[in-house]
Amino acid sequence: MNKIHFLSLLLAATALLPACGRSTPPAESTLSSTSAPSTTTYHFLDKEPLTNPNPYDPETSGTVYVTYLAAEHGSISGKLSQTLTPNNTVCSTVEAVPELGYRFAGWSDGSTDPVRNGDSYADDTVLTAYFEQDILNLPAVSLTTEIDPDRINTDEYVDGSISISGCAEEYELNDFTTEVRGRGHGSWTYDKKGWKLRLSEGQSLLGLGEGKARKWVLIANQVDRSLLRNAAATWIQHRLGLSWVSDYAFVDLYLNGEYMGVYQLYEQVEEDEHKVSVPLGTPEDVSYFAELTVHAEVPRFTVDGDKYEVHSDLPEEGAEAYLTAIDAHLTACLNAVKSGDYALIDSLIDLDSVVNAYIVEELTKNRDAGWDSFYLYRNTGGKLTFGPVWDFDMSSGNVKADASSVCHNTFSYPDGLYAGNTAAAADRQQNIWFMTLAEYDWFWEMVKTRWQEVSPALSALPDILRQTGALYEDAFERNFERWDILHKKLSTEASVILTMDSCSQQIAYLADWYRQRIEWLDDVWGS
Repeated sequence: MNKIHFLSLLLAATALLPACGRSTPPAESTLSSTSAPSTTTYHFLDKEPLTNPNPYDPETSGTVYVTYLAAEHGSISGKLSQTLTPNNTVCSTVEAVPELGYRFAGWSDGSTDPVRNGDSYADDTVLTAYFEQDILNLPAVSLTTEIDPDRINTDEYVDGSISISGCAEEYELNDFTTEVRGRGHGSWTYDKKGWKLRLSEGQSLLGLGEGKARKWVLIANQVDRSLLRNAAATWIQHRLGLSWVSDYAFVDLYLNGEYMGVYQLYEQVEEDEHKVSVPLGTPEDVSYFAELTVHAEVPRFTVDGDKYEVHSDLPEEGAEAYLTAIDAHLTACLNAVKSGDYALIDSLIDLDSVVNAYIVEELTKNRDAGWDSFYLYRNTGGKLTFGPVWDFDMSSGNVKADASSVCHNTFSYPDGLYAGNTAAAADRQQNIWFMTLAEYDWFWEMVKTRWQEVSPALSALPDILRQTGALYEDAFERNFERWDILHKKLSTEASVILTMDSCSQQIAYLADWYRQRIEWLDDVWGS
């Protein structure tokens, strides 16, 4: 199976696109993880429109009552109850108006025009307007929970179901059993919430991933008004060749029938045979999957002041011995880095993975590189490997640092080093691994060599961002009809972010930021 499912080839606006499946393109022109959905026809109505209904007859009809009703997810504009008499033989104009995220499907008499003008009936008549999910060029994910979503928290799963439509038939789901809980720490305080799913049994949702999985996440990207920063970072990771990169798809999310906006459906980062596979081993030759995060939960340990959470499944008996061994191994690796001894470091750590991960974090100027969602793993008998890297909504020109930060004045700018800025070592979100390695000339030579290999491919990113924005423009703009936050400060966004009036402007800014960033790094690392 190939690792670049989400990089589907979209040749041109007139190209025919497969629906949602995995593909193996020779190149890519957008960040799209799934192509346009299939042209599904929705059959809400089973009758032909009445072209010649029996009209009102002033001599025989008497008083006739006509009532217009709206089914779920819509309303009627105009007079809902109308009376026909010899002096008023036709109805005034009414219109079926869908809620955001829905579209008009048809009237109960078979009419497919949302506007009705001049209806005339000889007998009392009730007309009902029906509405359906508005499939644009994104699949629609519908979650239903057994309790009010406002009562859901980030600690406990609640029962629910998931349906997926607007894609190829083979990927559609209908009321598949799942559990749902909230996700995120600071982001959980935003109105647009992120969600975690735990399916009753493994599925390859929308054809994503190398195998079936139970755990999935829905990323809200609330603080990223371009909605593309995580997608761009995922694309960059594939270009750098990290050992495993989570697959994703853009989707429209409906929660208990309410349109919630555009989300990214991602595979959960976890230890798994199809993802980061690290069989446990023994305490004497331990393997593990760990995350550097200030939010570490048990089992966890601390190395040089940083908290690490272990994501490997430890045995019920003897877990403490494994945790001690993992702590000792990671401490030995960090001490080796601090020694500067290339031979010792190389014997313990996969330096190619370190260089690739560093370039991703530096290219994106990811604020959280040493704060959260920074993963490392080791297989039995192998070296410590960096990756996968994760969480880039506060990156690439979307953030300014605290005023006390050394990088404060240039954080949002496309020039300057961040992840490798040794002067910024006191900043609380700096990554100790990168900060220490940045002191060694041999590390910079490795970075320069690797950058020169990948820079030609990375230079395509600005155009790809623009093309992706054009592909999903309608869906993305509708997200900000649902969430009116373009000019509202949510976190530590750069001031320029709050000056833009549309998602399209945000994407143009992001594309130009990456163009300038790549050009600046070419000047620094190109020779």
